[in-house]
Amino acid sequence: MNNVKVVVLRSETDRLFRLANTHYHACVGVSEVKSWQELAKRVLDESAQVSCKRAGEYDLNQWAKAVQALADATVASVERLHKLSIEQARPAERPALHIVNSSENVSVHFVPESDKRISPLPIFVTRKQQVAV
Repeated sequence: MNNVKVVVLRSETDRLFRLANTHYHACVGVSEVKSWQELAKRVLDESAQVSCKRAGEYDLNQWAKAVQALADATVASVERLHKLSIEQARPAERPALHIVNSSENVSVHFVPESDKRISPLPIFVTRKQQVAV
């Protein structure tokens, strides 16, 4: 058992709540959720060895709630990880392609290499405006 001061117990309680309520919900992809799971399991193992002789009833209740919140988030992360892996296994939807007739008055613009991040397609098509003379 690791006997800590009350101030350390309170800061660890805040850390557990922050890990369960903020860091977990900030995870985006499969790798981030897996990394969060490893961290949460390690923190839960560390928290099992923490004790405080001078902590009041409120501090001990908050500690128990924080440990339970992190344990619940760890269980929920398994289902979330499963859903994320299914989503990543699906092929990404591509934008619909508009077939242009040869009789249509259009121009083709190539996207510069520096702007590839803007459009998933290398080219885009616009209709030419006819100017009345």
